[in-house]
Amino acid sequence: MRSHILVVGLLLAFSWLPWLVSGRTAVTHLPGFAGSLPFELETGYVKVDETRDVNLFYYFVKSERNPVDDPLILWLCGSSCSGLSSFIYEVGPLGFDIETYEQGNLPNMFYRDSAWTKNSSIIFIDSPVGSGFSYSSMPDENERLDSKTSTRLHAFIRKWLQDHEEFISNPFYVSGVSYGGKLAVLFADEVINGNEAGQMPIVNLKGYLVGNAATGEDRFDRSFKIPWSHGVGLISNNLYEATRSSCGGDYLTLRNAQCEKYIRAVEEGLKGINTQHILEPQCDLNLLRTEHKKHRSLTELQISQLHRPRTPDIRCRAYDYLVVEAWANSDEVQKVLGVSEKWTGNWVRCLGHSKIHTADVPSVVSYHQSITQRGFRALVYSGDHDMLANFLGTQAWLSSLNYSIIEGWRPWHVSGQVAGYTNTFANNLTYATVKGAGHTATEYKPDECKAMFERWITGKTL
Repeated sequence: MRSHILVVGLLLAFSWLPWLVSGRTAVTHLPGFAGSLPFELETGYVKVDETRDVNLFYYFVKSERNPVDDPLILWLCGSSCSGLSSFIYEVGPLGFDIETYEQGNLPNMFYRDSAWTKNSSIIFIDSPVGSGFSYSSMPDENERLDSKTSTRLHAFIRKWLQDHEEFISNPFYVSGVSYGGKLAVLFADEVINGNEAGQMPIVNLKGYLVGNAATGEDRFDRSFKIPWSHGVGLISNNLYEATRSSCGGDYLTLRNAQCEKYIRAVEEGLKGINTQHILEPQCDLNLLRTEHKKHRSLTELQISQLHRPRTPDIRCRAYDYLVVEAWANSDEVQKVLGVSEKWTGNWVRCLGHSKIHTADVPSVVSYHQSITQRGFRALVYSGDHDMLANFLGTQAWLSSLNYSIIEGWRPWHVSGQVAGYTNTFANNLTYATVKGAGHTATEYKPDECKAMFERWITGKTL
């Protein structure tokens, strides 16, 4: 009788813990969110490299509308960011209540109406290995090559679908932001080739979408920074003309002393500008991380750094990123998420591009062309206030495809307001700008981007 009572007591005591099915963790509650989650969340690991024991961690949110028929999306972040970053700050169903967060406590979470998971199932992934909670038991494992990253993502989706057979027939898309945009195209190419080779299960790929995406070619990714900066008023007309003339329009090769002189002057003038959104303050996250330990709340930290009350007009977006780090590094959170004991270290939102990526694929522009010419749909979009991967560079590589224009440049609207501009090309290629958005457009303009996505995914014009 006593043993029976003990068993029942243990079951009740641990009833709040996530349950496991085939190595997957079904999460019904999250620390910081009051009550049961109003959506289905699953986390887990998929081993994508047996030899190197590489295990990629994922967060899967099932569509809240009709998961049987709604699209399935694999979401790839940039700069080796954890999928949790996009889950929390971009298109996922939950966000953090930044205003009430105090150091030492877990932040409160709220349900987000602008989530793309309202009508799509999304897999947020920690890739490459080393980002988020992904890990390898091999201490020297370092997934630096683009080709290796895309190959492992390809292994991931086929293994994941094998374990989730109910989603094999769903329309499948891959979404990539920033450097993830380059990887998304490489991944899509691998999937197409795998399908054609008869690899099972067949992935029902319909297309891809990329935002402020890298191509790998400096002539597109880097060379338009100066013309773009001049166009938005950060560089004087006299300095721009002198730089353009002395450099011959080539801002990557310092061809002579005059060119070098003017390039240095331009760079000096752009110091202090937030390259991911030129209208927002430039904040040092590492410095803020150190300073935050001296203050109880983010509001106190903001006031101490800016020497004035916190206002909607002056705030560091980087403050918000301190919150997800505090949450994800909690033992309680990691237990609920089902993080493996083999994962070790301190969780960070993003590792940074230079620490993890090695570009063994010099350009993906030809991949864009090959994939769209084979009948797959593509949405390319640009937050128009991003200097880092600015719209001039994106428009330049789109023009290099030499596709005919089906619908000319026009505004698109949300709630009766201009949300950006768009045009459509041959081969099912749509391009759009998102007015007022930065590098991760979905983070800066969630409602507009949700509308853009819903129209595109259902085949409507923007």
